[in-house]
Amino acid sequence: MLLADTKILTTKGMLSVGEIHKEPDSVLAMDGLSGEPFEVIVAKLGHFPVSRYELTTAGGKLWGLSLPRPCKVPVDSSYTYDLRAKDLLQPYKFDCGYDAASWASGFMFRHGIKSPVTLYPDKYRLYSDRLKGILKADTQFSTPIDLPSGDCSAKEKGSFVRGYLAADGNSTPLKTPNKRLLDWFCENALCGGIVVNGRPQSYQRTINNHSYTEYVINWCKALDFKGFKVAKVVHSEEKENGYLVRLHGKSEAQIVVDNGLRVFTD
Repeated sequence: MLLADTKILTTKGMLSVGEIHKEPDSVLAMDGLSGEPFEVIVAKLGHFPVSRYELTTAGGKLWGLSLPRPCKVPVDSSYTYDLRAKDLLQPYKFDCGYDAASWASGFMFRHGIKSPVTLYPDKYRLYSDRLKGILKADTQFSTPIDLPSGDCSAKEKGSFVRGYLAADGNSTPLKTPNKRLLDWFCENALCGGIVVNGRPQSYQRTINNHSYTEYVINWCKALDFKGFKVAKVVHSEEKENGYLVRLHGKSEAQIVVDNGLRVFTD
């Protein structure tokens, strides 16, 4: 059971339970254990008390998560309806697939270019097998490369993320003067199998008498991530709408919510 504003990983990216409930067409959500998409079914159940959790990682305080009571959450090789401080929660370990053109778009967006022909030679050689399979060296995109739109699939968004990070040398943290990119990355990194590991930070920098704001966020490949630790639990008797969320044809399944945390559907 989840709240209306809890976001779920779907083939369209992160969508809130409330959005899915209102969506007239079927939505496919990713199974938290297999990475396969299944039709998600959402039904409003009524009003339930809410628990609020503060989760931390090695990168510092991450985010606050609210869940209705009861909500079944996997812990180690078991599960609990009663999360407590120091419990360690594991993230979703998959990505949403590979789209060649989106990977190339992310790679070139990082360099601010339209064509691989203008890449630094060492960068082009490193990824020439991928780039040559997508674009001819004398071909440019007809429009400036930008962040994927909301209509793009999770596979396209995740591939863009991985292409961008490849062009960045897969170095962490991600540093950028582009606040829009930072916000988009935090929202969509999970589609590329990336966990945002920490709180966004910002710093004022001056280079050659030019001052600007640099935004920084830690990230980690989900396969390498050590887990979320529950730092604080606050139980509230304030009630909110609770929704039953299930995957069609599967019982006792797990779905993926904000930042990669997995919860049971039943």
